[in-house]
Amino acid sequence: MIKYLLFGTTTPCQKPAKCSKARTPEIDELKKLIEENGFGGFTFSKDNEPLQGENYWKYELCFTENYRSGDAIWSLAADEEYGRAMMKMKYGLREERETFDSIARATVEKTGHTTQIFCSKV
Repeated sequence: MIKYLLFGTTTPCQKPAKCSKARTPEIDELKKLIEENGFGGFTFSKDNEPLQGENYWKYELCFTENYRSGDAIWSLAADEEYGRAMMKMKYGLREERETFDSIARATVEKTGHTTQIFCSKV
């Protein structure tokens, strides 16, 4: 019987929105599902530092095949969806890099880079 659960999430700025929305529930929805299955006593812990260190802020790395292969949510995207997202990001980096960067950094500062959710069987 499962007594403890641990879930990890990433901040919204690092996820391809359409791709991840269809595959990962919002935290409130996830919490409700977990509570419905007899778990409670939630504790949330956030990591403020990106796991990739300074490479996280080198946005062009996401255009490489190695990045896509190593990032679970990107690897789930269909080729067409991935292509559209990459074109949008390339345009954004070329035209609005400073704005994009300031929003990304502010989001990580506010919500953390990853959030771990701990809970136990009630």
